[in-house]
Amino acid sequence: RDHRAISGLLLEAAPYLRNCFGPTVPLRLMVSFEDDGSRTMQALAVWNGPLNDAKNALARFDREWWLDNCRRSSASIVLDYELV
Repeated sequence: RDHRAISGLLLEAAPYLRNCFGPTVPLRLMVSFEDDGSRTMQALAVWNGPLNDAKNALARFDREWWLDNCRRSSASIVLDYELV
């Protein structure tokens, strides 16, 4: 609610994450709150495969979409993977 641009960015990023990590990969949204009142959102692809495959998928996501769009996040969002 406080950062409407970020919600749009997350909705835009989801298909690219699925394209890079796979169409059935679960996506998880987490928000962490710091002592100074700042917040960071994390959008994570929940990965249960080999680590190198996750690294390669994230690198592909970065190249294909994130590097061109990260400036829109105001440094308050992290897109990554979570190993399970």
